[in-house]
Amino acid sequence: KLDFRIVKKESDRDAKYDLFQRLNSGTELSPQEARNCLLVMINSSFFEWNVQISKDPGFEESVSISDRKEDEGFRQELALRFFMQAEFSGTETELPKELGEYITSCVRGVAEDPTYDLEERSSLFKRVFAIIGDAAGDNAFRRWDATKGRFLGAFSISAFETITTGVANDIDAWENAPDASSLLVDYIKSMWDSERFRSNSGTGMSPRRRLPRLIHAGRSHFKVS
Repeated sequence: KLDFRIVKKESDRDAKYDLFQRLNSGTELSPQEARNCLLVMINSSFFEWNVQISKDPGFEESVSISDRKEDEGFRQELALRFFMQAEFSGTETELPKELGEYITSCVRGVAEDPTYDLEERSSLFKRVFAIIGDAAGDNAFRRWDATKGRFLGAFSISAFETITTGVANDIDAWENAPDASSLLVDYIKSMWDSERFRSNSGTGMSPRRRLPRLIHAGRSHFKVS
C-alpha cells in the first residue's frame, strides 16, 4: 500500500511545512535541519544569508562545538538564536511556548519580513563576535573554574545566551572600552560566580524559563560601567 500526499506549487506554505513535519516524524533530522528546510521553502535568500553569517571568523573562533553538532546545523541555529536574543523584548517570565517552537516561530517571522535589515544584523553579529573572539577565543563559552584558574569543559549554551546578549546590548561601549579584551574576560569570569547566572543555568532549569532570565541577566551583567 502506498500513501500519497499531493502538494501543488501554489499550495499554502504552512500546509507544505506541516506536511513536511509529519513526514519527518520518523527520521532523525535535528531541529535546525528541519528549520533549514522551512527557510528554503519560505525564503531561500535568508537561508543562504544564515549559512554565510555562521561562517564569520570571530563566531567560528569562539564557538567550539562537536563535529556531530556541526553536521546537524547547530552553528546555524546559534546564529539565529543570537538575533532572537538580541531582539527579545519579553519579561523574565517563561517563554509563551517551548524553546524549539519559539525559535522556529521567530525565524519564520523574520524570514517573511521584507523590512528585516540583514545588513544591519550582519554588522552587529560581526562586531560582537570580533570582540568575544579576540578576548577569549574558544574559551569564551566554557566554564570558568576559579579554583583551577582556567576555563574547562565543553561549550555552554547558558554562557552563550548570557554573554552574547549582554555584549550585543552594549556593543558601542564595549568597542570603545579601554583594554576591552581583558575587561571582557574579567566580566565572563565574574559571571560564573554570579548567583543570578548560577541559579538560572543549572540542569533543573527548563530552557523555556532559562532563556528569558539569562537574557536579562546578560544585559545587566555585561553593561560596561
